[in-house]
Amino acid sequence: MTSGTKIRRVDKKRSVNANFVFSTLSTVGLVSLILLLGFTGCGKKEEKQKAQATIQIESETPEAKPGEITATISVKPDKRRSLAIMYFENRSGDSTLDWMSKGIAEMLITDLSQSHSLDVLSGQELYNILQEMGQDNLPFIIEETAIEVALKAGIETILLGSFTKTGETVRISARLLDGFYSNLIKAETVEGFELESIFTMVDQLSRAIRDDLNLSMAEDEADLDIMDLTTNSIEAYEAFAKGLEELHKRKFKDGMVHFEQAVEIDSNFTFAYAVMASYWHNIGNISRAKDAAIRAIALLDRLPEPERRAAERNSTFALARAVMTIYWHGIGDEPRTRDATSHAMVLLGRLPEPEKLMILAIDAHLRGDYDEGFRLYRSLWELLPEEKRPAYYSGLGQLYFSRGEFEEAKQIYKNMLRFDPILAPAHYMLGLVHHHQGTLDSTEMELQEALRLSPDIIGAHLILAQIYSVQGRVDEAEFHRQQVVKLDPENPQIYSSLGYQYLYQKRYDKAIAAFKQYVTLAPNDPNSHVCLGEGYFREGDSKRAEKECLQAIKLDSSFANPYFTLALIYEQRGQAKKAIESLKKYLRLSPEGLMAKVAQLRLEALQRK
Repeated sequence: MTSGTKIRRVDKKRSVNANFVFSTLSTVGLVSLILLLGFTGCGKKEEKQKAQATIQIESETPEAKPGEITATISVKPDKRRSLAIMYFENRSGDSTLDWMSKGIAEMLITDLSQSHSLDVLSGQELYNILQEMGQDNLPFIIEETAIEVALKAGIETILLGSFTKTGETVRISARLLDGFYSNLIKAETVEGFELESIFTMVDQLSRAIRDDLNLSMAEDEADLDIMDLTTNSIEAYEAFAKGLEELHKRKFKDGMVHFEQAVEIDSNFTFAYAVMASYWHNIGNISRAKDAAIRAIALLDRLPEPERRAAERNSTFALARAVMTIYWHGIGDEPRTRDATSHAMVLLGRLPEPEKLMILAIDAHLRGDYDEGFRLYRSLWELLPEEKRPAYYSGLGQLYFSRGEFEEAKQIYKNMLRFDPILAPAHYMLGLVHHHQGTLDSTEMELQEALRLSPDIIGAHLILAQIYSVQGRVDEAEFHRQQVVKLDPENPQIYSSLGYQYLYQKRYDKAIAAFKQYVTLAPNDPNSHVCLGEGYFREGDSKRAEKECLQAIKLDSSFANPYFTLALIYEQRGQAKKAIESLKKYLRLSPEGLMAKVAQLRLEALQRK
């Protein structure tokens, strides 16, 4: 590397999720995992260091260019290597095989990511770098471009390749290059008969690359075949590879069409289900995320224990476990939450320190231990150079949001949008902050932009339905509620939105009926009880209203909303002391936003009496 060359970090522009709408303690934190881990590969972007190596100059090889010298690099087995796998050149003359250019690269990324001794640049990260370079539409990657990618990503080894098909014979050729000096390390060629042999060929090539890089295998490490990790159907993998390409371009709906095709062809395509689970949860579709994650985990659990552990080293499989953890937590199913969390915590030991700290911070957030969450973020900040921190911002933003520090959360999401202006979930979260601050015009603008970019964000539909109900825009409110029903018919917050519309129309019996349905579907969600309590209060039944609010506090004493409703109940009864105490508790838990201002005014008025 020449003096003065600047290695820029890779901005991880991932999707984010915030599944809570009316309750600030609902399902949170997966967003940070998507940001960290992406859809494929290990997704571990640690500070790269060149492995200690001895280099021996050898003679030219048949695969080398004229005058090119190969270098055998002997790497100490306890040093982690880094590898970027480029798109393969299609030399078959058959354009219907163009999908294999990225498809073979993705297979190798998935296969080699099993190694404990190797960090593999994910397909998403490679695309992001090429996009920065203005070369994201390349059908394959030449050596000069690959070297520039390696410099930008701080990757020490790159893999270039091509494939041909003559009759029924398929051949894959690959060259390992030193990413710093462009020296050839080793050239490999594998052959097979018919396209269906591509999976076996990739496994052979992966093992050859491990040998070429002198990678050791840990005692708890397994080497699964690519068919065990993905599919044995070439048609299913073609659809999957096309879906990944669309996801890399952030064309999420187009990507999901291909994934649906993949699992229709092969209903046991574990990896496709895991990617789908991460996507659906990312946009707040509870039912589809749960269904895809359950399917992925069921298929994973069929594998023998060593193979299952090896598969879960891939971030996408690990994420399926995380999806289930957050899903069970979100619906208040404590036994299943504990079980899912125990699986997720086991996976922490296989992650580098930054990712481990991030997941622990999310766990603290879900437990409501915000102080511990911030402590873990401080540790993460100390570990990371400043330029790498933006990739971890989303989880921090949600932590600020849940603690009611909306200005800090707003700044986080604005920073995210500066990195990626079309990041739909960041627009959604910014809209959610505006909603809590009472700036409805800004709320509507951000949520509409989020839905323009990604129409499946359920939380945005729910909030807009609530806003339009308040404003008397009944048809628009009903449109967004119907979108939620279409996307996720099991979502209990449909009944929250409907109940509030009836409240604003003073149709209290219908509002209470809707809120009761919310409680039936989510009995352990404190917000469902607050909604029902508010319905009773508006109807004039303060006794039942108080009972529901106290039940919400019993479920989660750190949830602010029931204290505000209790203050209204006590004030109406003339119990000023209890009303003041409830308002103070509300303000301690939620010190910012429109409702905090209202609470402060009511508190001051009561204290003056």
